[in-house]
Amino acid sequence: MTISEYCQQMKEKKIIVNHDYQRSGKIWPPAAKSYFIDTLILGFPIPKLYIYQVTDLKTRKTTKEIVDGQQRSTTILSFYNDEFKISGNSQFRGLKFSQLEEEDQSKFLNYQLGIDSFVNATPDEIRQTFKRMNSYTVPLNAQEKRYAISQGAFKWFITELSNRYAETLKSIGVFSEKELSRMDDSELLSDIIFTLFHGIERFSNPSLDKLYTEHEDEFPNSVEINNQIDNAFYWILKWEEIHKTAIMKSYNFYALLLSVIHHLYPNSKLMEVYSVEKKHGFTDDIILFKLSKLSEVLENKNISSEDKSKYSDFVKAASATTTKGHREIRFQYFCKALEPQIV
Repeated sequence: MTISEYCQQMKEKKIIVNHDYQRSGKIWPPAAKSYFIDTLILGFPIPKLYIYQVTDLKTRKTTKEIVDGQQRSTTILSFYNDEFKISGNSQFRGLKFSQLEEEDQSKFLNYQLGIDSFVNATPDEIRQTFKRMNSYTVPLNAQEKRYAISQGAFKWFITELSNRYAETLKSIGVFSEKELSRMDDSELLSDIIFTLFHGIERFSNPSLDKLYTEHEDEFPNSVEINNQIDNAFYWILKWEEIHKTAIMKSYNFYALLLSVIHHLYPNSKLMEVYSVEKKHGFTDDIILFKLSKLSEVLENKNISSEDKSKYSDFVKAASATTTKGHREIRFQYFCKALEPQIV
């Protein structure tokens, strides 16, 4: 069924919303609605909608109730009715349906929705269907759960940020495709932003959960954080010699990105761990020499006994552990490596 046909049936009350089936009472914010509509116009797939269909034998009238997909359905109809503009970083930003190019209007209206129908099923049979479907799915990790629960401003900020840098993080060796598909990049970026606000702490899922809930309604730091992360990526992408090395392991990249941000935008929380003076850039040859040394030490390439001793605490800290102490040591070494002097 196309979106055009689906909306027409909703307007004619042939397909109706039954709030008894609604899993959450939360209404999608503008960012969530806009991202969803953008997905449809661009032709990306979305999960199926599920409809409960029953026919009254006396009147021979068929009723269809939306079992799963109520937020998606109401968002589709609302945009179809010109009730909101697309927001965010979408190429269609600021436009209602009627303001789209005709080609894009056609893509939206002719989008084929996947719909499964329960015909004359009992409520128990519907429940059993979803229980059985969920029993065969891969359990959600902590970040995927955050995305499933949250529809707030911070979630959509992270969504745009991870969309922008996912391919970059893969190409420089931070994450594999499988890790990206499980949203490891979103979790890392969330953890980095948490650290900018609260300082270096042990990794904590409850702390990230709180970050999402605290910025459910708005994320006023979005422009500032965007600029800081963009500029840090700019410099790291210039240093191609360290791409796909041990430094690019996600737990080391966490410390490196924070170090670059701290040098460019001195952070009061991070000053407690390493004091810096604001820089407007880096001397690439000196920085690459020192970062390459750290990479060689981690990979144990042609390392003298003197260097092994000199960097022993860094090597010990540069593991997959996320303890506060190890994170601070990694951060301090990267901060030192970004200083303009060769030590």
